[in-house]
Amino acid sequence: MRLSLIIPTYNSEFYLNDLLQSIKNVTWYEVIFVDDGSTDKTLDILEKFQNSRSNILIIKGVHKGVSHSRNLGLKQAKGDYIMFMDSDDLLKPKQLSAFLRRNKSLSDITFFTSTAGTEYTFQISDSKRKNLIGNTLRLPSISRNEQFIFDPGPCSHIYSRKLLMDNHIVFNSNLRFGEDLLFNIAALKYATTITIIPKGIYLYRYNVNSVSRGLKYNQIENARIFFVQLTKLVDKELVGERRALSFIRNIRKAVYFGKKNNDLAKLVEFYKSEQM
Repeated sequence: MRLSLIIPTYNSEFYLNDLLQSIKNVTWYEVIFVDDGSTDKTLDILEKFQNSRSNILIIKGVHKGVSHSRNLGLKQAKGDYIMFMDSDDLLKPKQLSAFLRRNKSLSDITFFTSTAGTEYTFQISDSKRKNLIGNTLRLPSISRNEQFIFDPGPCSHIYSRKLLMDNHIVFNSNLRFGEDLLFNIAALKYATTITIIPKGIYLYRYNVNSVSRGLKYNQIENARIFFVQLTKLVDKELVGERRALSFIRNIRKAVYFGKKNNDLAKLVEFYKSEQM
């Protein structure tokens, strides 16, 4: 099959029916559901949906988070191209089908966006690559004057499976936050072509029970692992810029979640340190 659609699930019973309605008539690409240890009726719903469809694969796992689930899906995927989707979101299959019918082969990365413009494909020069990665690492408000800002999330993108496999690009399952960004930075580092499609095919919704929300994490350890990995992908200047932005965001996040003053002090000390 040309496309493998990978969908992690976790206690998604209240959202699944809408999702399944949006893909029920899709038979020409592979759909891989990776269940992350659901305790509700998610698996029952998926197995009933699978019964009459040969293109549906269900992988059952334990609760290790969305990155682990996506990586399991990647290992099983047979499509030439990979797309990720969250179980609480919706897809516009007609628009996706129309695009794939028009294009026999795709770029290393295809990015669907709802912003106005025209469809175009470009080769990634070294200077363009640095700009793309730099803008992806910055907050949208800082990069808003750029012609194109690459969405750091993995959904609404199509990736060449060869790009991912040849360069060992996977999600870091030790991270609670930032794993999507690192995945896309790695993809941008090795991609040679990108296509921009100014037509949205993906509808985001919010689910308090999504795959990662129930996992506890250490904010400082998460930041340490993130920056160790980021240092392997980009130059020091970009790492420093992202570090400053990350400091602001993590302090705000810590305050929002009611962290104690001692925890805030440790977080400040971590970002002041040159050692990750």
